[in-house]
Amino acid sequence: MSAWPAGWGRLEIATTDSTNAEAARRLAETDPPFWLRADRQTAARGRRGRAWAMAAGNFAASAVLTPPGGPAAAALRSFTASLALAEAFEALGVARDALALKWPNDVLLDGGKVAGILLETVPLTPPQDGVSLPYRDPPGRQPRIAPDPPPGRARLRPPSARARSSSIVGGATASVEGHGAPGTALIVGVGVNLAAAPPAGDLEPHALPPTALADHGLTATPADLLAALAPAFAAWESLLCAQGFGPVRTAWLGRAARLGQHITARLPRESLTGTFASVDDTGAIVLDTAQGRRHLAAADVFFGNQSEKVSDRTRLKKDFGPDLTT
Repeated sequence: MSAWPAGWGRLEIATTDSTNAEAARRLAETDPPFWLRADRQTAARGRRGRAWAMAAGNFAASAVLTPPGGPAAAALRSFTASLALAEAFEALGVARDALALKWPNDVLLDGGKVAGILLETVPLTPPQDGVSLPYRDPPGRQPRIAPDPPPGRARLRPPSARARSSSIVGGATASVEGHGAPGTALIVGVGVNLAAAPPAGDLEPHALPPTALADHGLTATPADLLAALAPAFAAWESLLCAQGFGPVRTAWLGRAARLGQHITARLPRESLTGTFASVDDTGAIVLDTAQGRRHLAAADVFFGNQSEKVSDRTRLKKDFGPDLTT
């Protein structure tokens, strides 16, 4: 298994409401990029703000970074995150041919949904001295202080706030620092069914059946998965920043679920049935219909008799627009 990626911080806590919300609060005193993982979530969120139950032993973590480019570039992290998840699962013993990636931000295991991704943006607003920090330290954990950034790296918070940092492991230098949308950070939330899948009654109508790694005879701890996921995600992030979406797109299409098969894409005012032909260079799904080729940035995609809704890639909060969710 690869070593922890250089320059990425690491926070692991016992309980929080939501790792995305906790990661946003930690930005008050923690420089991106970093990962935050929680053993338990009490108010986890899924697509369109829906409540999501986290079974004991499952995985919940969020990566925080400041990517280059604007909203369209930020949305491409759903592709890099899903590729990184697939590689992490393989490192834990999952067979490559058992995995598939569903446009734009789900991972399937033997046809069932095993993981989902939620992207959000939040402001980078340094706290002022004397202002209390909006998070709770993990019970019983001693603070660890992240090292100062290298010369020339601007701080995102004052030194006095840095001194109150807790549970940070590793550095805090982002390869894309200073090139993203000014004043914002991207949070990539990842939820994985490691130990148990949600009950059928908790699913949306016609959703793809969920599955868990444990259902396939595989055992892994959340810490094991993070150790495999973080270096894979950092590698895909570096590739995307250096070479653009092209190689990421090619790799994602090599793992795409139902590529070349008939699917249905439901839009607000119409439903389209056709062949899933590709993903274009913006990340939009390409559908060949009887009326011609369509490039769809947003749709609810249905696979045969089962369906799994997917949301608008381009909907991001704050400076990037509204939410992008799984």
